[in-house]
Formats: sequence, C-alpha cells, structure tokens
Amino acid sequence: MLEPTVSECSGTLGHPPEAVLEAFQLQSPGPSLKDDCFVRIQAKSEVMIPDESMPKSISRESLAQLIGASNLRDAVSRMLVLTELAYPSLIAVAAGHVVGPTVGTTIRLEKRPLYCLGEDSEPKLEWPQLQTLTFKEVVGWAVKAGYDQEGVAKGRVHRAFAAFTHCVGLSDSRLGEVLFRSMQGLEAFYCDGNGDLRKQLDDKSQLWLGRMSAGNMSIGKLYEQRSKVVHGSASISYWPEIFDAAPGFSEVESTLSAAAGYALRLLVATLQKAIRHGVHEVTWSYSVATDAN
Repeated sequence: MLEPTVSECSGTLGHPPEAVLEAFQLQSPGPSLKDDCFVRIQAKSEVMIPDESMPKSISRESLAQLIGASNLRDAVSRMLVLTELAYPSLIAVAAGHVVGPTVGTTIRLEKRPLYCLGEDSEPKLEWPQLQTLTFKEVVGWAVKAGYDQEGVAKGRVHRAFAAFTHCVGLSDSRLGEVLFRSMQGLEAFYCDGNGDLRKQLDDKSQLWLGRMSAGNMSIGKLYEQRSKVVHGSASISYWPEIFDAAPGFSEVESTLSAAAGYALRLLVATLQKAIRHGVHEVTWSYSVATDAN
C-alpha cells in the first residue's frame, strides 16, 4: 500500500454513506451523483497515540480515526501518482474522501491525469513512445526505490523519479513548474556536472530511448523555454487565473504547454524503461578503442 502503517487493503464498487455522498455533491454541483459509480477502498491503519494527556477538544478515538484517515490518504495519493507511470494520462480522481468508522473524519484527495503528455495530439507524437505497464510492476519498482519509506531521493534514477512525482501534483495551469520539474528529472537521470547539458541530454536520451523522430521539438528548444521560465523572461500568468485573458495569451500558453508536455513525456518514457528493466542506477561513460598496443 506504499504506507507502512496501512494494511488489509481491499477495493470494491459500492455506494458511499449518505453524508459522504452529500460532501461529494457539494464539491460537484450539478446533476445528482446518486447513480454514479464509486470505488470503495477499505484498509486498516496502525496508529500510535502518545500517552500524554489529550486535549479536551478531541477524544482519543477521534484522533486515532483522523490519523488513520490521513495515513490511508497518503497511501492512496502515492498509488495515484504511480498510475501515471502505468497508464499515462488515463486515470483521474475528481474528488475522494477518506472516512473513519464513524462519518465525520473526512480528508479530501484528488488527482488529475497528465493531459499535457500529448497522447491525443495531432499529429500524434512518435517519439518517445509511451507504454502501458502493469500496476504491480510499477508499485514493486517504486517500493524498491524507497517511495514508501524514504522522504528524500538520492540516487540518479530515484532523483528523476522524485522530480516526476512533483509533476503529478501540479495542475495544467502551472505549466512553467511542470516544465521545470520535468527538466530537473531529465538532468538528474542523464546529465553529469555542468558541461553542455543540452548535448548530454540530447545524446544520452537517444541512447536510452532510441533515435529521435524527425520533426520532434529539439532539446535546445526545451532549454530555451526552460530558461525563459526560470529567469523570468517568459510571460507569467496571474493567480488566480483570468480565463478571458488578453489576446496573445493563448499562443504563449500553447508554446509553454508543448514544451512542458514534451519534457514530461521524455521523463515518463525514461522512467518506464527503468521500471521495465528493473533499473535503479545508471552510470554514463565514454570509451575509446585504438589499434595501438
């Protein structure tokens, strides 16, 4: 379950309690959700409650339920991140609630798919190819990487994976951050030192993923867009978003979306190959052979 305190997990199709359904409905105003299909995930969580006196505002049982719900939310959130490596851009959770045995302990979770990967783009991107992996092999690889235990990634491959997890947590309105995290992950995997990072990424990514197709965005273009985002020369949208923004904004957004999606696609394909082959560390080196004795 990717969370050491959670066990005995099972999933079924089922209808939520009325109070939870009402909470869903408040988050999704519109047609009634009573006829919708819901996935019910049940699990047990081991909770440690300190022996010191409890505050009067919360009972020991309520605190245990709150901590247990938080543990299950963390486990499910990690699993949802991994769906983007198993089934890229296909799975979304618009709203989710984690509740204890008594309704009232409610923690919301959600996850959007990585639409910017370009799987539905025209013309369809030919390189790099994304795969569909089994969820079991992705989870097994992630557990070996320490995703369920370690808070910080250290090795080259695991740092690339950690950067990817941040991309899943970003929305489509934060494409500059998606581009930055994607390039961070790619450089972690492919680059050594500070020397000519563009060439390193260009050469090594094609060694790992195969030759780049004609017509693909160049690695140099990715770095150009990344530099504009990092150094502040790119147009920057306001927060909260203005949906009827000035003319020209959509063109800026389109260019950024293409760069972010391509960089993220490279990162997903890179990690998928590592998962398929059980790779947790990569060493890049140059070699030379001569006819001299």
